[in-house]
Amino acid sequence: MVLSRRDKAVTAILAAIILILLYVLQCHWRNRANARGDEKPVGEVEYKYHRVQRKYSDRMLWEEVEPRTPVYAYDWVMTKDKSDARLTLNNGIKVDMDPESMVEIDQTQQGVGLPLRDGTIRADTRDAKQGIITLPDGTRIDLDKAEAQITTDGQTFSLEVKQGAATLHMGERQMRVV
Repeated sequence: MVLSRRDKAVTAILAAIILILLYVLQCHWRNRANARGDEKPVGEVEYKYHRVQRKYSDRMLWEEVEPRTPVYAYDWVMTKDKSDARLTLNNGIKVDMDPESMVEIDQTQQGVGLPLRDGTIRADTRDAKQGIITLPDGTRIDLDKAEAQITTDGQTFSLEVKQGAATLHMGERQMRVV
């Protein structure tokens, strides 16, 4: 079979289009990896088991993370079924996430905090300056050199302080748990 001049021209044009698309795709992935630019990470995913995903604040898609992946302010981290992870923030907070849990990394005037959206976490602030966990109903939990387990389903929550103390801020009310 002999290719005509027209067949060769169409093949060359298609090959050029494919090469251009590959180049654009490679540039996109390279820019995506460096998209944080000057932003400094506020912590990292220290450990993960099975499926742990992260969503950048400026993106709509969730992506898988690996151990030692940096996290930035306003990122979301989620563990899937039969998965768990440990987040270590630069301010010293260590958070173990149980399966099917979701947290947001929040930057506040008080520092970096963790809004717990759903699931169970164990927060260790014994080596941290402070620890702030926010629940979906607006309740703020200030952990003072504490080790605590916090569970929420989005409407109700439970708090178990194993060591240290926690102060709950529920609207105008405050309650100290030791």
